[in-house]
Amino acid sequence: MHAAFFTFPLHGHVNPTLGVVAELVRRGHRVTFATTPEFADAVKAAGAEPLLYDNVMPKSLDLVIKPPGEVSSEEFHRSIRTITEEGFAPLAQAHDALADDHPDVVLHDLTAFHTGRLLALKWGVPAIRLCTTIAFTDEFNPYLRFLGQHPDIDPTHPAITGEREAVVQALESHGVDLTPEEFRADTSTLRRSLVFLPRELQVGADHFDDDFAFVGPCLTDRAFEDDWKPRQGTDPLVVVAFGTFGYTSQRRLFTECVREFADRPWRVVLVVGNQVDPADLEPLPANVEVRRWVPQLALLAETDVFVSHAGMGSVTEALWTGTPVVLLPQLTEQDLVAEQVTGLGLGRVVPRDNLGAKPVGEAVAELLAALQDGDLPARLTTMREAMRTAGGARRAVDVIEDVIA
Repeated sequence: MHAAFFTFPLHGHVNPTLGVVAELVRRGHRVTFATTPEFADAVKAAGAEPLLYDNVMPKSLDLVIKPPGEVSSEEFHRSIRTITEEGFAPLAQAHDALADDHPDVVLHDLTAFHTGRLLALKWGVPAIRLCTTIAFTDEFNPYLRFLGQHPDIDPTHPAITGEREAVVQALESHGVDLTPEEFRADTSTLRRSLVFLPRELQVGADHFDDDFAFVGPCLTDRAFEDDWKPRQGTDPLVVVAFGTFGYTSQRRLFTECVREFADRPWRVVLVVGNQVDPADLEPLPANVEVRRWVPQLALLAETDVFVSHAGMGSVTEALWTGTPVVLLPQLTEQDLVAEQVTGLGLGRVVPRDNLGAKPVGEAVAELLAALQDGDLPARLTTMREAMRTAGGARRAVDVIEDVIA
């Protein structure tokens, strides 16, 4: 079997799929993975052939993301066009590279579906949708209640008319006789959806039938990441990380954490990415360490409490290792993740309007206490078991093989 993957060139969209790629290759299948140079090594390490293209979104991890209330109407409209342009970014290279080597199945992102869906339609091959966070359907969409946090869409805005023109041009140039609205709604090639979380983490799980395979995390050994030096001593280990994006609030938060955590009986690792210069946080107390990047999965295996932006990738990795979370959601998707996780009693949430090192420290202290005297360990164990029972990469590939059987 030849499988072709199309997804956003972002860690939260690429990393969850690499375990599936590795399992496909282990079973003797061939994988082409459209991606950007930043992810080429990770894709190769999983066993796929990278199909490189130039992305539309910023090519650097220095990208700063604003919470909904800080996004202007102009920025919001431009972002809609950018998402569509990014979805079509691999189209030319993928079409030329695969024209005489059609895949047997196309796997495309829930959001960046454009190239995968168009080629599946043109070549008449089945498609599988990749859901790296909480899923939705036309009939059940938990994200809709957040619409009021975003500006209203102006259909006459140049970015919106330009977005439509981009879709029309792509469809016409490849002989796909659909309107943009029909293309977005088309499911004629779709056979299944792979959701990279267990059903227990899905909001409104009863609304999803067997077309949605909740396979849970499909983790690899992440050999492309650096090793993590095992922890020393017995003090609780607390890790604070905001993922690979920058957020407007995180510089202040990291600065406050250095002061707030100085007198705590914890070992603290602050993972600051590219948005904060570690030198700006010095002098550091003896119990605080600052790193730009870490091999997160290896670190989480030793972490007592993980403080996160509530990205689904980070959350599932924490829960896979049985680590409770303090969640600091910055975007509406992350609000939904935080609500679901805390509703299951697996962590605490610090809302954007109360974001600061003091409430974060209080939430960490609560979880550390609950680990010693409460039912939190039992809930974490139940979720760990649910994640493993979901089947992971092996079940995901079973689904893929069944689609093309």
